[in-house]
Amino acid sequence: MRELVFWTNKRYGLSHNRKNGLDSYLTLNLESEEEIIAYQVEMLRNNPHATLLTMQVLQIDGNIKLSYRTTGKTTLTEHLRAKPLNKTEYIRFVEKCCQVVVESKKYLLYPGNFILDSDYIFLDANYNISFVYVPLHIEDNSLEKNLNYFLHNLLSEDFMEESYRGDLAYQINHILENNKTKPGEIIKQVTKLKDQDSKDIPEEKPFRLESSTEQIQGKKVPTKWKYIFYCFALQLVFIGVILRIANSFNFAGKLIIVYGSVILFVLLTDLKLIRILSTDKQEK
Repeated sequence: MRELVFWTNKRYGLSHNRKNGLDSYLTLNLESEEEIIAYQVEMLRNNPHATLLTMQVLQIDGNIKLSYRTTGKTTLTEHLRAKPLNKTEYIRFVEKCCQVVVESKKYLLYPGNFILDSDYIFLDANYNISFVYVPLHIEDNSLEKNLNYFLHNLLSEDFMEESYRGDLAYQINHILENNKTKPGEIIKQVTKLKDQDSKDIPEEKPFRLESSTEQIQGKKVPTKWKYIFYCFALQLVFIGVILRIANSFNFAGKLIIVYGSVILFVLLTDLKLIRILSTDKQEK
């Protein structure tokens, strides 16, 4: 098994238990519960994301483990050995994977805590990709090191068509050498390479990454509807609180203050919602 870039101290035992016809899990052993970032665990549990493997924190015989369910999934390593990438597919795949990692900051996650290794990136039967996110306090969790490892990992002879590998390896090494501490620039420069070979881009995408939607009970809920729902719920809660407080007091002009507060709050939240939806639309 290859050594992962930020597991070099070998404090964690990472194992993938796969059983034919039964549930399969990837597990990570911890020395202490204090290593866990509690708010990230709760956030991932309450807001499952389509591109992240489902995770549980387990305590077995006094040992703390992170457990990721991988039932019905294959690793990216297995997929690419059967179907190597050409140059255009390589660039497109890197671009989309990096998009998921960078967007994770919106969910208060750390981009450097993704395991960017083909052995720990998973695909289901429909080629939807899932990543392993590790909600731990990790020393020296460097996104730059992870990107360096990931880009070279995909360039290996097992995953890349030989006719493309030499030229692309030279270009990738040049980009990494000139942008050692700038992960954003590395991603930008790598994705620019696709413009050189736009004629080779296939019509059908080899992988599906759904970073702008979430799967909830088998249905995909667009982000804009979540914002609208949260805004509506917040307005109802505020109105309920104001009316409850107002019933406890009796003074002149009470109705004006109550209705004025409600109208002002509704207007402010609606304006905020419009700005969020507008920003989200521009990003897309």
